[in-house]
Amino acid sequence: MGMVRAIAQRLAAAVLEGEDPKDFLRRMSHQRKIDVRHAGEQPVTPCEQWPEWDDLEDWQQIAAKELEDDRNAYFQLHNHDHLSFQVSDSHNEWFTVFSDENAAVECAEASVREDLEHEPQNFNQNFLTNFINLDKVRRDLHDFARDDDYWNDQWPEYEDKIAKLIEDNLLGEDPLLSSTGRKRKLTPKVEKMIDDLWEKMIEDFANERLEDPIGFLEDINGREEAVKEAMRIGGIDITACAERAVSLDGWRHYLSHNDGLSHDLPGGAIYVLH
Repeated sequence: MGMVRAIAQRLAAAVLEGEDPKDFLRRMSHQRKIDVRHAGEQPVTPCEQWPEWDDLEDWQQIAAKELEDDRNAYFQLHNHDHLSFQVSDSHNEWFTVFSDENAAVECAEASVREDLEHEPQNFNQNFLTNFINLDKVRRDLHDFARDDDYWNDQWPEYEDKIAKLIEDNLLGEDPLLSSTGRKRKLTPKVEKMIDDLWEKMIEDFANERLEDPIGFLEDINGREEAVKEAMRIGGIDITACAERAVSLDGWRHYLSHNDGLSHDLPGGAIYVLH
């Protein structure tokens, strides 16, 4: 009797609100079938009974009703913002609904940006290097790549430096030897010449090592750590990287984790399964 009374009360309320009694009874019958079918499963309700229903935007209310029809199911609302909302059905399958494809792209880019900040190792490392400020990496690594102490420790005296420069074909002849093989005095002019050649040699060596700064870091730390270190030093344009990733892979790759597909609703919204 209690259930009959409750249905009668709801029917009376529906009639007062202008709903046709036949439509009300048909809707109640449909609800009853779903309630029986999903007994003991996740709690779901018609979308108009969601506590947050009045907080939803017009497009979300329309899309929620259309989703019920499209899936022949009711849902539980979990979260929503101006671009999307998330629901789950009684089987605990999750769905995200977007206002349109532009909203889906925007959400995909936001998801990629978050992943880049927290788990950059999940992305193709070669792809990431396109968005790292490599010039800043080169500047920061410049002194380390030069390693002046190494050069000066290995060849501390001018005679040592002269021998090294001649060996590397950076100096044609020994300025401290005459054409007859007689030892010459080291003058300030010769010192400056050797200093200039030595400086140029070290600088050219550093620039050559840093022509590929990622490769330079890779020799030290390994590939994955090299990219992480380059990102730390030079920073990465996360926005441009996310936009490019979504452009290349498609937004569904990042948001439709179940089957990689999306589904259109009559009002223009799009939904995906997780």
